[in-house]
Amino acid sequence: MGKSFKISVFLILAGLSGILSQSAAHAARFAVEARDIRSVDAAESGLVVSEVLIVFHDGTFDLFDPGEQASDVLAAYASGGNPELLIESATSQGFDAVVVPFDVPRLSGPVSAARLDEIGLLPSSSITEIAPDIDLGATPYISYIGKVHPADDLFFANEDPARFFLGGELNESAGPISIDIFGQDLFDAGTRDNDEQNLLLLDVPHAQEPLSEALVRSENDVVQPHLGFLGSQRESSAEPGRVLGDDHEICLDPASSSVGCIGYSPSALDFTAPGYPLLQLLITQEYDLIHGAWSGSYRDASRRGEGFSVDFIGDDLHQVVLYWYTYREDGSGRQMWLVGQGEKTLNESRSSDSRKVYDYPIVFLKTRGGRLTSVENPALVEREVWGEARLTLTRDYVEADEGQVACRQLLLTDIVLVDETVQLELPISPNSGLPEYHLTRVGGLPSGLERFCGDRTSFP
Repeated sequence: MGKSFKISVFLILAGLSGILSQSAAHAARFAVEARDIRSVDAAESGLVVSEVLIVFHDGTFDLFDPGEQASDVLAAYASGGNPELLIESATSQGFDAVVVPFDVPRLSGPVSAARLDEIGLLPSSSITEIAPDIDLGATPYISYIGKVHPADDLFFANEDPARFFLGGELNESAGPISIDIFGQDLFDAGTRDNDEQNLLLLDVPHAQEPLSEALVRSENDVVQPHLGFLGSQRESSAEPGRVLGDDHEICLDPASSSVGCIGYSPSALDFTAPGYPLLQLLITQEYDLIHGAWSGSYRDASRRGEGFSVDFIGDDLHQVVLYWYTYREDGSGRQMWLVGQGEKTLNESRSSDSRKVYDYPIVFLKTRGGRLTSVENPALVEREVWGEARLTLTRDYVEADEGQVACRQLLLTDIVLVDETVQLELPISPNSGLPEYHLTRVGGLPSGLERFCGDRTSFP
C-alpha cells in the first residue's frame, strides 16, 4: 500500500451561487460530515467512495424507485460517477446541491477536515461558489447519494426523499441527523453489466467519466439491492470473479510521489457479509456544534491545582454555567471559586459571509460573606463581578499515532478583568490581543465528539 489517506470533512455552507431566493429569517447552515465506520483493515483495502452529494429540498427530490429503471440523472452518476445531471436537476428545481469530496478517492483513516481557505473549492466546474444559507421553511429535507468503487454501477442513496427532516419554518433544527450506511444499503443501478471490466479506479484512474460515456447503458435492468461482486456471499456464482478473485492495486498518479496507491483485497470487498459497515454521515446545524456533550471537567496541565467545570444547561442546551476553581489574585495562595454563566450568541466580530461563529459571552462572579452549610447564606452572600470572557471552540494540537493532529477544544478567550492591574499568566489571543485559557477535557473527548479531531479542522 502507498501513503495512507484520510477522510475530508467539510463545513458545508450549503448552496450554489445565483439560485437562492431565501428568507433571512429562515436561513440556517449546516456542517455535513462523512467518516469511515469500518475496521482499519477493511478501510485500507476495501471499497472506495470519492465523494458524497447532498441535496437540500422540499421533500420531492426523488433519486430513484426500486424496481424501476434508473433515470439518466441516476445512471450518469451511479455508472460513470458524473454528477452534472444530478446537480442540474437539483438547481433547476431551486434546490441547493453540495458536493462533499474526499482528499483523494479513498474512504479510510481517521476524520480530518478542510482548512477554512479550502471551503468552497469544490471539484466540479459547475459549482462556482457556496452560498451560505439553507431556507428551512422551503427546503427542510435532504437526500444523499454516493458512487462506490470498484464496481460497474454500485451506489448508496436514500430511497424515501422525505425520510430526513432538518427543521421547521421558524429555523428550528430537528437536531443532528446521523446516517449509518452498511453493505445491505448498497444498490445496483441496473445500467451496466456486472462483468467487473473497465472499472473506474481500477482500470481507469479517474473517479468520473465524461457525461457522454457515463450515459452509455450496457444493461436495461431496474434499480435493486446489489447482489455483490461475483462469488460474494449473496451472489450465486460458484467461483469468485475478477474483483474477489485476487488482490488489486492502482496508483492514482504514478508520476507523483505525493499521491499513493489504492489497494483492493477480496477479504475486505464482500459487502454482502452480514453487518458490513461502510460510512456515517452526520449533518449538524452550525448553531448546534457546541452542545451538551461538551459538558465535563476541564484543565490546563501546565496550570496544576486549578480547573473548570462546564455544564451546558436548559431545554435547548444553549446556555452554559462554568465554575473556575482557582486562587486569589493577591498571591496568598488562598482558593477562589468563580462562577460564570452565558447564553449562546452570534459573535458578529468574528463572523463573515462565508461562516458564522457562535460562542458564549460569560460574566464571572466571585462571592464573599457566606458560611459553610449555613441556611442564612442567601442573605449573607455578596456577589461581585470579577470579569468577562467568551467560551468558544478553538484548534489545539494533540498527540496521535500519526503525530500531532489538530483537535477542537473549548477555549475561554477575550478575558477582561474588572481590576485592570491584575496580570494573567496566559497566552494572548491572536484575534483580540486579550488573554485566553485553553481547556482540555479531563479523560478526553466523550463518544460523539471524536469527529472534532483530525489533521485539519474547519469548525468555527
